[in-house]
Amino acid sequence: MATINWIGNAHATKQIDTITVADTWTAADTVTLTMNGKDIIITIGDGTTTAQVAESIRDAWNASSRIDGTGSNTNTSNAGGQEFGEFSEATAVIYPTATSVVRIIGNVAGRPFTLSVAQTVAVDGTATEATAQAATGPWHWNNGDNWSAGAVPANDDVCVFRDNDVPVKYGLPNGSLEVTIEQWQSYTGQIGLPPINRDNASKPYFEYRQRYVRLDDAGTGTNIAHRFGIGHTGTGSSLINLKHSTLKCSPIVFNTGSAQQQLSQYALNICCTANTSTLDIINGSVDYSSQDGSTSAFVTVSQVAGDSRSVSGTVAAAAITIGGGTALVGGTAAISAITLRGGTLRLESQSGTITTLNANGGTVLCINIGTITALLVNAGSTFDARNAVAGFILTQGDVYPGGRFLDPYRKMNSASSVVQLHFDTNDIQFGATVGNPIVIAT
Repeated sequence: MATINWIGNAHATKQIDTITVADTWTAADTVTLTMNGKDIIITIGDGTTTAQVAESIRDAWNASSRIDGTGSNTNTSNAGGQEFGEFSEATAVIYPTATSVVRIIGNVAGRPFTLSVAQTVAVDGTATEATAQAATGPWHWNNGDNWSAGAVPANDDVCVFRDNDVPVKYGLPNGSLEVTIEQWQSYTGQIGLPPINRDNASKPYFEYRQRYVRLDDAGTGTNIAHRFGIGHTGTGSSLINLKHSTLKCSPIVFNTGSAQQQLSQYALNICCTANTSTLDIINGSVDYSSQDGSTSAFVTVSQVAGDSRSVSGTVAAAAITIGGGTALVGGTAAISAITLRGGTLRLESQSGTITTLNANGGTVLCINIGTITALLVNAGSTFDARNAVAGFILTQGDVYPGGRFLDPYRKMNSASSVVQLHFDTNDIQFGATVGNPIVIAT
């Protein structure tokens, strides 16, 4: 076990792929270049030599629209590569000493791409793709020069991100590493990738590279204590993506950077799949939903301030405590208890039963829920169903002096009754027909 610091010091190199054209090509043969599910299909006309096929691949890649067969041969394409953001990140050239070889060269050193090539031929024409030089550089987790120890992290290491702004975007661990992340507020780079790539603002695309740091239980730990936003110096990171599978985690979020909409709606996007995991949010912008293809399973969540979101982020019978800030909760899992002491809780698409919702302060916005078994609205708190999009079931509700219950459009279906402990009708709004009696207690 070692503590190592991210320094982002590696030399950047461009990715270079080659497409080697060989054997016999005939009219109507095709070669297809694919990136991120988008295809450029070159159809052979009378340019059947391997050099002509290679030239057509180059021309189609670099074209701003389809090649129409009016050039040096009648070979055509369905599109031009520069129409698409993915293809526009690289340039195609003919290898100087081998006219049947196309080199695809990344435009930005350090940024990788994934290309596949396929062909449909009548005889035996081939177009073989290979990576001649892999991209690497200061943005790559898997380059040892980017870490203070001179080697990539090993199992049980503590990875410290502090006092720099170099992002970690590529070469991320993919489910075979167990480390503890310690990110300080003085680290302002991003860890992971946003859902939409906007490197070229005029040609955005859905990111196809790995977006999350994916960790597992490959080491000897039993409870991984990730920490985010440590310290009081710096503006923090505007994007961190982390998924930790199988092993219990107990992350604490002291703070985050401000989320940037061009990157992601939330600054920290975290998924822990072990159903004993816990989460404490002191402040910051946090999404702890099921993410990156896995199901979050936090059993307890505590929030002091900040802005959080959970869509299927908790295990059945979880307990959530909110002391301030804003929180969105939704999903199919039942929730044992939600305690609101301040701030705003938005219940949206929460179909799982909430056994107890205790509002001791703040506001509950009931947007779309299934059943609340027991609701307590105490002094200084509000339960607001005015914007509910559908009906909900309230088995038993108690509204105490100083509390507000707002349901003027009769979204509540009460299986029992709502107990109001005072007579301030401005604070209690029921629809014309509730369906069960309202008990006024003194």
